[in-house]
Amino acid sequence: MIVEDSAGRQLLMELNEAKDRLAEAERTIEAMRQGDVDALIVSRPGGKKIYAEQGADHTYRLLIEQMSEGAAILNTNGLILYSNHRLGGILRTSISKITGSSFRRFVAPEDSRIFETLLQKAGQTSAKGELELKAGDGIRVPAYVSMNPLRMDDKSVFLGMVVTDLTEQKRNEQILSEEKLSRSIIEQAAEPLVVCNPDGLIMRASAMAAQLCRQDPMYQPFDIVFPLNKIVNKNACLIGEESNETRLPYSSIVEGAGNFSGLEAVLKLPDDQEFFFVINANNILNKEGTFIGCVISMTDITSRKMMEESLQRNEIKFRELFNNINVGVTIFETNSEGRDFIIKEMNQAREYIEKIHKDKLLDKSFAQTFSYDVPSGLLDVFERVWKTGRPEHYNRNLYEDGKAVSWRENYIYKLPSGQLVLICNDVTEKKKLNQELSKWSHIVNDVEWGVAVESADGLTLEMVNPAFAKMHGFTTDELVGRPISYLFDQGSNNNLSLNLDISELRGYYSFESKNVRKDKSAFPVLVSVTTVKGEQGRRLYRAYNMIDITDRKEEENQRKKLERQLRQAQKMEAVGTLAGGIAHDFNNILGIIIGYSELSLEYLKTESIDPQIIKNNLDIIVQAGVRAVNLIDQILRFSRKADTGKKPVMLGVILKETIKMLRASLPSTIEIRQEISCPETTIMTDPTQIHQILMNLCTNASHAMGMTPGVLTIRLTEAELGRDDLTCYPDLKPGRFARLSVADTGHGIAPDIIEKIFDPFFTTKEIGKGTGLGLAVIHNITKELGGIIDVDSLIGKGTTFTILLPTARISVKDEKEALTTDYTGSESVLFVDDEKFLAELGKKILNRLGYDVTVATDPLEALSFIRSEPEKFDLVITDYTMPHMTGLEMAKNIKQLLPNMPIILCTGNSESIPEQHTKALGIDVYLSKPVEIDDLMKAVRGVFDTADERTCQK
Repeated sequence: MIVEDSAGRQLLMELNEAKDRLAEAERTIEAMRQGDVDALIVSRPGGKKIYAEQGADHTYRLLIEQMSEGAAILNTNGLILYSNHRLGGILRTSISKITGSSFRRFVAPEDSRIFETLLQKAGQTSAKGELELKAGDGIRVPAYVSMNPLRMDDKSVFLGMVVTDLTEQKRNEQILSEEKLSRSIIEQAAEPLVVCNPDGLIMRASAMAAQLCRQDPMYQPFDIVFPLNKIVNKNACLIGEESNETRLPYSSIVEGAGNFSGLEAVLKLPDDQEFFFVINANNILNKEGTFIGCVISMTDITSRKMMEESLQRNEIKFRELFNNINVGVTIFETNSEGRDFIIKEMNQAREYIEKIHKDKLLDKSFAQTFSYDVPSGLLDVFERVWKTGRPEHYNRNLYEDGKAVSWRENYIYKLPSGQLVLICNDVTEKKKLNQELSKWSHIVNDVEWGVAVESADGLTLEMVNPAFAKMHGFTTDELVGRPISYLFDQGSNNNLSLNLDISELRGYYSFESKNVRKDKSAFPVLVSVTTVKGEQGRRLYRAYNMIDITDRKEEENQRKKLERQLRQAQKMEAVGTLAGGIAHDFNNILGIIIGYSELSLEYLKTESIDPQIIKNNLDIIVQAGVRAVNLIDQILRFSRKADTGKKPVMLGVILKETIKMLRASLPSTIEIRQEISCPETTIMTDPTQIHQILMNLCTNASHAMGMTPGVLTIRLTEAELGRDDLTCYPDLKPGRFARLSVADTGHGIAPDIIEKIFDPFFTTKEIGKGTGLGLAVIHNITKELGGIIDVDSLIGKGTTFTILLPTARISVKDEKEALTTDYTGSESVLFVDDEKFLAELGKKILNRLGYDVTVATDPLEALSFIRSEPEKFDLVITDYTMPHMTGLEMAKNIKQLLPNMPIILCTGNSESIPEQHTKALGIDVYLSKPVEIDDLMKAVRGVFDTADERTCQK
């Protein structure tokens, strides 16, 4: 039974009120005895009534009779002289029998000493205490007794006694004690335990229950806090998998309380974590049999479920292993004290060996089933293994017509359970195969390539020929019995298992690999694997043919190296062709610069100077300088030896740049027409490769037209090509392509040589006019870019080369960030350049912006400035190529002294500076020379602004 907190508090309040009334009655009686009371006011249901002192005796008696406590007057010996009716009710004895009796008669024997102590003390002062009374019907009554001395006028002493029945109070205290104990038991329960009211609200909960639901469950609905699902199918998959479950609400728990002790359920929390429990429920009834609540306990069985799941999965796994291994396994139980054995289990491989289904063999004896094996002594082996527990091998042949037709390898051992296990491997096909192989062994041993045969289980090599062993630096005896994987280089990502799986499916497969010799040196091999299978698709063996392709690989590497050299030589050939035109353009640029500079100097000697004229001359000089920079940049990009890597570039932009260079190098008799209909077409390439393709094709076209007036047409279009369009080009996949064509009006190419024009070194030019590498290089570049090149030519009409390149779906955007136009500052800058005029020019530019600039023309001088005044400078700007040490070496020394010093590096040849070196040394900005004033101002201000932002973030 459950007593709620509100009921307990009510009982305590009533007990305290009873004690207060008792104390008030005692004080009133004492006041009356002392004569301090003039009148009494008695409250009754009909109202209040006042009694004067003259009616006090009657009034006192009336008051005492109406008290809810028992009252009596005793003499000093404990004799009852007077008793009210309430005392008779407490003692369950009539007043007539009480009056004149000693109160000791009603005191329980074990509390008599307490009463005597109270009686003795009450003669002098007030005495109070608890004791147990014997009622007239034999019931023990717990009571609270209060005695006070009453002195009369004749100086005689009597005792006034008030008795309070504590039966109800004791009962309530017991209930409270039981409730407290019950609450303590519930709260400290070692498992989740809750007590709910009839509506399913949780009124009590153990600490484990609160920990499980991760909240305070008190006064919360049970179904919300603990959303349980009943596991209907106990064989269903367990944790983390779907199971056949139904909701288990509080109502069904109440209905089934006491009927489903041990019901398994799963609790899924909001964070998807699952727990498994055994649910036990017991309903709580009051004295009238009314349902007032339910106690629900949840025993955590999650670990057990996980273990069951693991056992189930292991059983499935081992059952699968048992049925799928390619050796026969049979399990026997002993019968007749080890003189015969009963078949209890058999795997599929054993069924295949015996050519019979296991259902026809189970529970049958060995002697009956394998009667043909009994004479061979196999049953004797069974008996010995069963008696001694020592496993034994027993190999035997089966004969027909006096000839061996079957070979079996048997292994028998005893399990701890007493069962015997027979492992039987039918090696008939293997024996026959070995007999066949022995016929060919002399041939295999004499071939120059490596041959090896692997066992059916793929674990070891059974045979290797001398060439195979020599190739790996072993003897044949050293390799037999080793796994084939021992010879493959594990660090070169050979994908051996994948290649063997392909061989298993196809029956034959070839691949390149890296093997290791006995001395651990690696070498390339070409591997051919043949998988031979017998009946039912069972693998009999794998045969490996291996050829050492070290020489072939070296030849390929040499060929690739030669191709790279030839491509560079072809570049240089193209550059040589352009040299005359470039020199002409560059001399024109220098003529403009020198001429306008001299003109300006002469003009300054005159008396009247017009600044606008000087400005116009300087503008022309600057424009000429920019042309020179662009021209040099084009040559550097074109002749760069190292590939810069593929990136998305707009093909139209590259073509226009190249055409500008061509105009200066081709004869004036050739008209260049450009028809670029899709300038923003984007492909993935190295821009120098497109330069090289176009320069070679246009140079060849120029040679074809000679000094005869002609037209060179460069056309760029886009086309969507499907499978039908690419039937002649099986290497291309359908998609969108850029179509670049170069057409000339020259003499054309003869049909008998058109098939050879892409061969290296093939040329129709005179000696000294070319190497014949151009078209071969173009063909290789086009192939690398995933495209094709085609040629169409008519004698006397001209030639058209068409190149198809796959487009890239990447937009090329200008990602330069706009910096602030306010480039001024007051920081201190060290400007280092071995060219004095450039150093002074940099100082003047930065001085005008407010910077404090120190100039050094030698890196050693710059380092001495840093060492002498390390706190002075905020930035170092340095050239790359200088005497004594490079700019990178100087930057490294500066970083050792001042790790946080920002550095800007300037150079005229970016190829000589590896990007990873500049990053490792902490170069903040990289500028190409000649450095434009605007670029220098942006770089300096950008470095300082970036440093300020980092400081603010810190």
